[in-house]
Amino acid sequence: MTDKSKSFEYLTPNLPGVGGHLSNHNIITPIKDSEDFFIVNPLSGNADIISASEVKMLKNKLDPNREFSQQGYLTY
Repeated sequence: MTDKSKSFEYLTPNLPGVGGHLSNHNIITPIKDSEDFFIVNPLSGNADIISASEVKMLKNKLDPNREFSQQGYLTY
């Protein structure tokens, strides 16, 4: 068994909300005078305004509703 096969993400790539990889094409920036963030992924052509808690979820690769993966922010 290789080290990669021991990875939880590798063993459960298709479970909702588990694993995935942040897209290298994500650009996340805070919005001035707001607690929200702007995220854009030029490769997928998507852009959204997300909360600080959603940024934390994304950075921790948590995607319970598969919204981040549907928008191309997380890849499997």
